[in-house]
Amino acid sequence: MSHLGIKQSMSTAFHPQTDGQTERINQILETYLRAYVNYNQDNWVVLLPIAQFAYNSAVGESTKESPFYLNYGFEPTAYGEPRAGPAAVKAVASVRQIKDTQENARKELEFVRQRMTKFSNKRRIEGPTLKEGDSAYLVRRNIKTKRPNDKLDYKKLGPFKISRVISPVNYELELPETMKCHPVFHISLLEPAPRGTRTNDLIIVEDNEPEYEVERIIDHLKEPEGYQYLVKWKEYGHEDNTWEPAKNITNATDELARYWQ
Repeated sequence: MSHLGIKQSMSTAFHPQTDGQTERINQILETYLRAYVNYNQDNWVVLLPIAQFAYNSAVGESTKESPFYLNYGFEPTAYGEPRAGPAAVKAVASVRQIKDTQENARKELEFVRQRMTKFSNKRRIEGPTLKEGDSAYLVRRNIKTKRPNDKLDYKKLGPFKISRVISPVNYELELPETMKCHPVFHISLLEPAPRGTRTNDLIIVEDNEPEYEVERIIDHLKEPEGYQYLVKWKEYGHEDNTWEPAKNITNATDELARYWQ
């Protein structure tokens, strides 16, 4: 590697930001799979090659060329006409389905790129303007559903109707009976929904209040009122890491001892 002028910077499991390019691609592909995977999340293997092809054949913002073209010097041919024969009708239907799925994938990936560009240089995003009767998406932070994989689960639930404005920053939502949680949420967890957007009827959260287990303590800060710890929660991604006071992690004595070794 050194003879080629390449310097290796190894990433760790608890600081994947070192490998930022790979992390960004993973986030884009996860977003695509999250949009098209079925409720039981057991068809992601079938969707992954289509997601990969959609990403590799999409024109990049910086290079103005697709990764496939930069690698091979030509664009892939994906939708050729099948040869005549008994299987032709079925093949045409399959090609059309794949073409539609890949076109939707490209649109989804483009949406993700635009969203990343929009928020990448913003340190603070002001809360949305919402009023009683509006519909809003609920960011699924610390709400665990019964779907198998958290990474491919919904990032937003709803939309739900705002039944009451309790304060400028707290709103009460009309939640379905399957959601066993308190209906009042901070504005930072809400996003305005377009009019006429249909609510997902398959939202089923755990019957009991979720319990969060500390997987790893990553960092700490010394504040006037005591220590604050940056916590990685078990079965949650790094995007859900939170700063917690020592009193909130009293059940993680072993991990605290390991951290201070």
